[in-house]
Amino acid sequence: MNLYEAIAAEDKDLTEAARKLVDSTSAQPQVREDLLREITAHLDAQEVIRENHVYPILRITADREDLVEQYHARVEGLRGRIQELRDLPADSKEPFQYLAELLYDDVESMTHWEIHEVMPAIRDVLTEDEAADLGEWVRAEQRAVLRRER
Repeated sequence: MNLYEAIAAEDKDLTEAARKLVDSTSAQPQVREDLLREITAHLDAQEVIRENHVYPILRITADREDLVEQYHARVEGLRGRIQELRDLPADSKEPFQYLAELLYDDVESMTHWEIHEVMPAIRDVLTEDEAADLGEWVRAEQRAVLRRER
């Protein structure tokens, strides 16, 4: 698994968790909280990987601090949305559904942005061998962070 596949796999896991949250109902408050915890764990794993492996490449080699700043702003927005969902009363179905759908849309938007903005910038500076070596390391670290978070 190369770096791009590892990033795509984590993005897919995050998107699936957000989709499950949209599909949950207000009658399932524990399920909702478990899914919010899962989404948060995926965000935590993403941040560790991006900060340790991806963004040093963008900062130093590609001189793309702008992408790093955009990522942080997007994650901050996602974390804010998660907190809004956590702050809702358990019986608030319509506001919950609306905010869950916004969270899902934000996750999808971030995934699209990474595919079309971040990955091309990384491809410009990494060889395929470097991406392959880094990918295996990154996926293993993602799994380790997720185990710690859960």
